[in-house]
Amino acid sequence: IIGNKISGSVAGIGLNINQLKFPGEIPNPVSLALISGETYNVQVLQDEICEKLQEWYSVLKEGDRDKIDSAYGSNLYLKGLKSEFKTNEGSITGTILGVNSLGQLKIESVEGEEKEFSFKEIEFMI
Repeated sequence: IIGNKISGSVAGIGLNINQLKFPGEIPNPVSLALISGETYNVQVLQDEICEKLQEWYSVLKEGDRDKIDSAYGSNLYLKGLKSEFKTNEGSITGTILGVNSLGQLKIESVEGEEKEFSFKEIEFMI
C-alpha cells in the first residue's frame, strides 16, 4: 500500500495434484489423484491453469464483472440443492442462492428466510 492506494498484491493457489498420503493432522485432505484415480502431468496442469488465469484476468481488466459473477455463481458447490449447514447459531437447512456483492453466501432457509454468511460463519454438514 502506497498512501491510500494498493500498488500491488500477491495471490497464491494451493493444489494437491498427485499426492496420495497426507499428515494425519490435516482435516479432509484431497488431491486430484485421490479424486480421479489418475496421475497428472504437473507441467501440463500448470500451463492450463496459467492460461485460464490469464483469460479471467483479461475479463477483469475489461471490467466485465457480470461475467465473473455469473461464472462464479454457476459453479457454487450445492447451489440450488437443499442441504444441511452448521452456523455459529446452530444448524440450518436451506438452499444456496448465491453470493452478494460483499462475497457473503446467501442461503434461503426451509422457512423461506434469506440469510447471509461471511467466511467461516457457516459450514456444510456431511
